[in-house]
Amino acid sequence: MAQSLTVRQVPEEVHQALKSRAARSGRSVEAEIRQILADSCLPKSEVGAWTSGLRDRARRRTAGAPQTDSAVLIREGRDSRG
Repeated sequence: MAQSLTVRQVPEEVHQALKSRAARSGRSVEAEIRQILADSCLPKSEVGAWTSGLRDRARRRTAGAPQTDSAVLIREGRDSRG
């Protein structure tokens, strides 16, 4: 079972660096932090299995739901702002 973790008093520059890193990776800050923790704490073979498990769970949760390419959504949002 997954556990929750709270990290307090994160310096602003660290938070901004995490946001930038997450954006470059195409992940949320939370997902980026999970990946950083897995990369630094788990043996490499476990990291691959762990991330595959995350992908599989995400696919099961969204199975059957209509999916739209994020590029289309971004373009629509940009166009709606004029």
